Amino acid sequence: MSQHLAKLKLAGLVRARREGRHQIYVIADAGMVEVVRTVVAVQDRRRGPDAVRDRGSA
Repeated sequence: MSQHLAKLKLAGLVRARREGRHQIYVIADAGMVEVVRTVVAVQDRRRGPDAVRDRGSA
């Protein structure tokens, strides 16, 4: 996961800050938040009505 986040950071898609021993990643562009929400919504529709309920249990 950290390698993927590092690549997203290099691409300018996320920002990172350190809090103690933890690295906190935030989506860099508010417009990208809407893109992510749209992709998740499309995936939820493709997976069916149980997808939204089950997503939080993983």
